[in-house]
Amino acid sequence: MCQTLELEQQLKVGVRFLDFSLRYNKNFLNPLRVYSYDEDTGMDFLQALQICQAYLVKYPKEIIFACVQDVRKYYCALFGSWN
Repeated sequence: MCQTLELEQQLKVGVRFLDFSLRYNKNFLNPLRVYSYDEDTGMDFLQALQICQAYLVKYPKEIIFACVQDVRKYYCALFGSWN
């Protein structure tokens, strides 16, 4: 998410590969926070997934690729339609 656009805007302009950098922050209700470099984006991972889900429900023929990483591990995931 090291872009100048919000996640919804990235999806609208055709971005289909997302790179989520997550950090645990116990000071929040949903502690997995999405970071851009060393800055909290103001979004937690659940919110990011909900945005992706809403997009895929609206456009069920689309696909989103995502890399999800934290300090210790690196994961790649493929998100398809939720229908």
